[in-house]
Amino acid sequence: MSLERLRALRASVLASGPRREPDAAFAAYLDKVARRAYTTTDEEVAALLAAGHGEDEVFEETIGAALAAAITRYEAGLRALDEVGDP
Repeated sequence: MSLERLRALRASVLASGPRREPDAAFAAYLDKVARRAYTTTDEEVAALLAAGHGEDEVFEETIGAALAAAITRYEAGLRALDEVGDP
């Protein structure tokens, strides 16, 4: 995937934002997905579902948070390579 397509995808994800303002627990979960996805648990997802969030909402917001974080890290890596330059 080209850098331009990744940037367009990132802009789309960030522009769409959450469908509704997330409550504190959902916002904390999305932050955790973006920063430390490997630490999320099934229990956290179950708690969001029990709090009234739909499966589609949890899935879509999780994917959006993870994708935005991944693209941000990818772009940071490209900037770091540009700073180092070609050997």
